Amino acid sequence: MLMTLPVLLSRSRGQVLSGAIVFTGLLLLSPAVAQGCGPATDSAQAAEEAALYPLHQEDLWGYVGREGQWQIAPQWRQARPFSQGRAAVETEDGWGIIDRSGSYVAAPGARDADSVRIDGADYHLPPFKPYSEGCSAATPQDGVPHYLDLEGERWDPPGLEGYQVSDLGPFSEGLAWVRVIPESDSGDSRVGWIDEQGDMVIPPEFAHGGDFSKGWAPAALSDENWGYIDREGNLVFPRKFILSKASSYSDGLAAVTQGQDKGYKDQEDWALRELTEPDGTTRAFDDIESFHEGRAAVKPERAPQRIVWIDSEGQVAVDPERNGRLSICDPERMPRYRQGLLPLVVARGGNVCGQPLELSWDDSRDPRGLSATPPGVKRFPKAKLVYLDRTGKVVIDSTDCRPEPGAAPLSATTEDGDLAPSAYDMTLEGHATGSVAPQRADSPCNLSRYTASGLNAEGPWQLRLEGTATWKDHPVHASLSFNLPTGLEEGEHVIQGGFADDALRANLWLSPIGAAPSAERPDSYHSVEGGTLELTRFDREAMSGRFAMTLAASDTPENTIELSGRFREIPYSYAPEVVVSEATGSFAEMAEAMERPAAQILSPGKAEIAEGELRVQLGRWGPQLLLRFPEDQADGPFQAGPEQPVKASFADNSILAKGALERRDGKLFGSFEVDITEQSQIEGTGMIRGRFDHLPIVASE
Repeated sequence: MLMTLPVLLSRSRGQVLSGAIVFTGLLLLSPAVAQGCGPATDSAQAAEEAALYPLHQEDLWGYVGREGQWQIAPQWRQARPFSQGRAAVETEDGWGIIDRSGSYVAAPGARDADSVRIDGADYHLPPFKPYSEGCSAATPQDGVPHYLDLEGERWDPPGLEGYQVSDLGPFSEGLAWVRVIPESDSGDSRVGWIDEQGDMVIPPEFAHGGDFSKGWAPAALSDENWGYIDREGNLVFPRKFILSKASSYSDGLAAVTQGQDKGYKDQEDWALRELTEPDGTTRAFDDIESFHEGRAAVKPERAPQRIVWIDSEGQVAVDPERNGRLSICDPERMPRYRQGLLPLVVARGGNVCGQPLELSWDDSRDPRGLSATPPGVKRFPKAKLVYLDRTGKVVIDSTDCRPEPGAAPLSATTEDGDLAPSAYDMTLEGHATGSVAPQRADSPCNLSRYTASGLNAEGPWQLRLEGTATWKDHPVHASLSFNLPTGLEEGEHVIQGGFADDALRANLWLSPIGAAPSAERPDSYHSVEGGTLELTRFDREAMSGRFAMTLAASDTPENTIELSGRFREIPYSYAPEVVVSEATGSFAEMAEAMERPAAQILSPGKAEIAEGELRVQLGRWGPQLLLRFPEDQADGPFQAGPEQPVKASFADNSILAKGALERRDGKLFGSFEVDITEQSQIEGTGMIRGRFDHLPIVASE
């Protein structure tokens, strides 16, 4: 999905190695602009330290650093990995090339002949191969294959003049394979190699060819007859073209197939013909891919749906499904490591990837492999994109919360080291231990919150603080939640035990981080009598204070945790609210008879758009007040009644009402005054006056 899948295709247009596209070329007539390609000077370590990785946010792609934070904002329809500080990206106008700042070095516009269709949408594959030794091979749909240098300048190798060019390969050790159709040939394309000046140094006499490494490159006389040649085009290994498949050397090893045997050869003989599992057992290979950065994707014999990554000794180094508890959604794709990380599309939770969206293509063959394009990640509705390091640890997860690009980090401490506004800290001792360093409750990725769960003016409220701790030597996510009852004020309060809704109490949940599904899990903890909560500030803007308490495990109360902490000006977050400021007549009598405040009868509030209406429903159980506005109702005063565009009903009977309406940040605010006539659920008449605030507007399916 992010990496091109190496695959050998045979077409009437010619053949191609390493996932490149075949194009019917024309005579090269354009003059050379760039000055050719040559060996790169960037070190692999430096490139990895400054690496950028493609990641999507909804339908757009951008780039994150190794820490998972946005470095280039999501803005493209497709995006490819960086190589030599350049990456191919697609807009609605076509593909272009950007540098590490996100600026174009080649403007969007080129498209590839091959495309895939996912859920009815067409996605052209990139016409630009990854940069290598200062150049990218470009094979546009409507144009002659050529190279682009790092500045986006075009270069047409002079040695290809007079040839009909089908495809160009990347430069490796100063040479690049090219696929051409010689004038004297019957139309079958052949592969030769050019040097960095663009001269043909190995004549196009081969059916297939690949990249050079340590002076050798794979070459084939036919689909089933492969071997390795030197820089003069002479066969050097083995003694004949007897390999069924052969790939370029990488990390000193090449993935080959010889007869029924699959494995890896060095430049003398077989080096690996089986993998070694962590328990010491060995297994032959069912399928293999080339090594990259010390890892190679393989499928063990008799397990075609299992993919593991081995090291150069054949040891299983990364097993995402068994050790990482990751369910790979597309086992046909065997991606490679790039700049230290491995991209995988896996299930969001459990082992369910979801039914993949329909995928098709115009030609009789799948171009470059089923999931070779970024939209492939969207083929699986319940999938996510992750990047693994060389040990198999997930270091980037597309579902993780990350601040918007360019967002400045929020400091959790002041210059003198005290808690900054909106920050808190915690310390756990006992059955779980840990010190939660000061962090901001209002940072984009912190789930901590201070919110009203009922009446914003008087409570009840909830305070939740998040952090990490250690439980039985295993890292856990800790979530501390306070239940703050109605009427709480500034000052010191005793924390209570039990589970009563009107009690000042706390609960702690611990969730293991990276534990196996069958691993032991912590119990939930609740406060016991005797702790203290001191509120030094408590209003509708923010709250500050400190706490110290003992929490006991629900099933094993002898297991306790001593927990303390501070919080400063945690910002108030408004919850949906219904307030009744005045009630007369029969409605007031009903509220008194039910021993409930009038506002509770009309709580909770709900706002939804359905069937062309904006509906505001106040109350869930007893008699409900329902206001029905046209979906395009303007903000401001309104009149409701049987003859008005706005309809109002109470207990399913039409009523007269008036008020005001306002939309703000996806939420609904308003006031109402309702005249109630005699109805089946209420004897007599009456009036209700009030307001509703912070009702999220949802669309009903």
